[in-house]
Amino acid sequence: MRDTSSPKAGVARLFSVIRELSQLPAGGGGLTQIARATGLTQATTHRLLQSLAAEGMVELDPVRKLYRLGVEFFLLAMEASHPGELRLLLGRPALRRLSAALGEHAYLFVRSEGEAICIDRSEGARMPPVLEPPLEIGMRSALSDRGAATLAILAFMPMAERARLLGLQAPQDGSTGAVGDPRIALEHVRQAGHAESGGGAAPTCVAVPIIDRGGRAVAALMIVAAPGRLGPERLPVVIDALQREAGAIGPRLAPFDPLPQRPSPALFATLL
Repeated sequence: MRDTSSPKAGVARLFSVIRELSQLPAGGGGLTQIARATGLTQATTHRLLQSLAAEGMVELDPVRKLYRLGVEFFLLAMEASHPGELRLLLGRPALRRLSAALGEHAYLFVRSEGEAICIDRSEGARMPPVLEPPLEIGMRSALSDRGAATLAILAFMPMAERARLLGLQAPQDGSTGAVGDPRIALEHVRQAGHAESGGGAAPTCVAVPIIDRGGRAVAALMIVAAPGRLGPERLPVVIDALQREAGAIGPRLAPFDPLPQRPSPALFATLL
């Protein structure tokens, strides 16, 4: 084993772990495997992995105990060396088609652990100037929030995972929960195939999930319309447009692992 104590050696050890993680299959690798490949002790490897995980650069599958690079790592790399490629290849064309066809602001969110991150937007020509986009690229929302994009992602996640993120105990009988349980509202979203928020005097938000080939909700497309713009006749048109775009993106994404905590590197390998 080649453990040393100099700061330079510490940086080298850290990057040897990152490089090994980048070579692993989408499912990740175990502690022993990573330690053996890097030539580090298991104790040092575990410490480095925990440090990377604390920064969101690495994720751990709690069931299989496998480590892999997290979405934060890929978002950081994207901004540093390939600005916009993640958005340009799949998300941006869809957003532009939506905003052009509907005249409303269109947004793309991607799931990262218990959050949804806005990674792109396209502004609609029909939105009044007073309703300039309040959502900035890079904005984060907890999946437990009641926004349309977060609801769309959360509703299509496995029941046990939904319960974990909401801080609830999963019903043992597989039901959606008692009256007042937020999972009931999520089940309604799941059945409808879309989520809504706002309305009245405020802009209306409508979102649909993007489902990868593994059947996992990994992202969401959302439209924000001016007050009164999404009436009973127009709302189905907007929902249909969102679902068509999301349906075209999803099959092009690599499937996620059985119990994902973050999107796997396969997603970004497909998009970059």
